[in-house]
Amino acid sequence: MVVQLLLRAVLLLLLCVTQLCAQPNHRCSQGQSVDTLPDSPLQPSDYMLPSVFSPDGNGLYDAFTVYTSQQYAPTIKIMRIFDRWDNLIFERSNFQVNDVSMGWDGTFQGKPVAMGVFSYYVAIILKDGTILNKWGEVIVLD
Repeated sequence: MVVQLLLRAVLLLLLCVTQLCAQPNHRCSQGQSVDTLPDSPLQPSDYMLPSVFSPDGNGLYDAFTVYTSQQYAPTIKIMRIFDRWDNLIFERSNFQVNDVSMGWDGTFQGKPVAMGVFSYYVAIILKDGTILNKWGEVIVLD
């Protein structure tokens, strides 16, 4: 139980740091600004996908979606979430970046998933019409 609580605290801290670095005008530890001009083309680094979230209903990090601090919020063409056996457990199409209500809420067939690691695939339609593909893993904490 203590190990689980420590793991949760460390992962939430990592998520907070990741989100802080994605804020406009923030300078990350590498000394790089994550600013881009509003009219400039968005780069793959302008997007943040959390590495952990906790769908516990406390209002903090309760869903998984794509975030950007840019004024232009592109469309997520498709978001797919897979369990550790590569079963598709969530899919949603054509919604806006930063829209937490459209992201994955950590459920499958209406029931909360067990704590664990899940894979994702996201296709984002950029301002110029090109598609940015992102793959990765996200940890769900209970």
